[in-house]
Amino acid sequence: MNILTGIHRLAEHGAGDVKPLHGEGGEKRLRVGDHRVRFTEEGGDTLRINSVKNRRDAYR
Repeated sequence: MNILTGIHRLAEHGAGDVKPLHGEGGEKRLRVGDHRVRFTEEGGDTLRINSVKNRRDAYR
């Protein structure tokens, strides 16, 4: 549920620990506890979630 809450908070308020990923075609990551949500922003108000993984597996 924390992951869904983090995504909702990002979508509604733009709040969260977000950083752009280098060399990933505009992809960004949202940190939610030990998990990383990789996403891209499409259009003005659309988020495309690409993956949700534990941090130990997220960047492999």
